[in-house]
Amino acid sequence: MKTPQNASAITEDIDDADAIPRLVRENRLSDGELANFDKAFSLVAFALNRHIVDHLLRFARQFGPDYHMLIVWGVVAHQCTAHHMCPGSRPSTVLDPDGMLSAPDLELRPVRQRDVSPITGIPKETVRRKLLKLESEGWIQRQDSGWVLNRNSIDPELREFSRESAKRLLAVSDHIRELLKNP
Repeated sequence: MKTPQNASAITEDIDDADAIPRLVRENRLSDGELANFDKAFSLVAFALNRHIVDHLLRFARQFGPDYHMLIVWGVVAHQCTAHHMCPGSRPSTVLDPDGMLSAPDLELRPVRQRDVSPITGIPKETVRRKLLKLESEGWIQRQDSGWVLNRNSIDPELREFSRESAKRLLAVSDHIRELLKNP
């Protein structure tokens, strides 16, 4: 598998540029866990891979196997809402009781088609087709200056999928912490 030339730049483009380094510092491995990483490497890598594959397969069963569409939708959703969700924000400061952005009229920052391709590494023409398909399926909306998430696409089915994904992510996180504590 080819590694992007600057993988950290891709992450910084998807999320607030300061968020990832801060989150890595705040959630870093303890000295003991770091010392045990190489001893547990294969089991940790296996657990991570199992989680990623499981998530992608669940996505494909739920929404269809178009992974490029998933990536384009995810980038649009993150880019147009990230400015409202600063790292370290508490849910009660930015979200309403239903877990949505506090005010329905909060501005979503449109994402231009020409910016999605460099962020994702997906060819421009493919990005264009995926944006049009996402629009026709109601996941995103076109505005004068770009694309934004269609807030109405966040339905109970997507919430349940996300809830289950969070449960599985936390379970694999706990499993990896145990592997690193007891090599």
